[in-house]
Amino acid sequence: MRFASPDQFWLLALVPLCLLFFLWSRSRRSKALRRFAHMDMVKRLTEGISSFRRLIKASLILLCIFFAALSLTRPQWGTKMELIKRKGLDIAVAVDVSLSMYAEDIKPSRLAKARQEISKFIDKLSGDRIALVAFAGESFLQCPLTLDYGAAKIFLDVLDPSLIPVPGTAIGSAIETSLKAFNAKDRKYKVIVLLTDGEDHSGRAEKLAKDAADQGVIIYTVGIG
Repeated sequence: MRFASPDQFWLLALVPLCLLFFLWSRSRRSKALRRFAHMDMVKRLTEGISSFRRLIKASLILLCIFFAALSLTRPQWGTKMELIKRKGLDIAVAVDVSLSMYAEDIKPSRLAKARQEISKFIDKLSGDRIALVAFAGESFLQCPLTLDYGAAKIFLDVLDPSLIPVPGTAIGSAIETSLKAFNAKDRKYKVIVLLTDGEDHSGRAEKLAKDAADQGVIIYTVGIG
């Protein structure tokens, strides 16, 4: 909680001042009544006047003054926008979804095993952003960089060879798409994890890997199958 106008706190001094005024006024009234008549007579004349009601009225007035002064200090709480510095890596996981990933030499299949391992990897992340890239003969960004690991797992679960109609293994294209997922201004803390069961068919992998290195991106290649 914060106060947008703390300089208005001086208005709260009106509360004790008003309290002193009420006490002074009550004293003056009592003295005036004693001069007017004997106290027994005064009591009979003022039987219809409730001291308790007067006390309640004065209390309500003091509360009104208090909350009016407090409102002028503009108390604020709840959500707010705040610029923070994030510490962590930007990780693009490029997953081969070519038809050969259906092979069952690794149970239950190469692709299913890859999804399992990536899911375990995501569970270990803390403060790191992750993106998913699916590739075969071409590639596309399946999930942009996010800190929402639950959402990343949803995109991971639907990785399937049917996503890429073009057959083949274009590792160069996967690297290129992964690089586009990053913020080009950052030259540090960027990683590509490449999972594939085959060799590059595009002939551009080596050049794009060098481009990635020039941009400060580290590539880890994981063979599966």
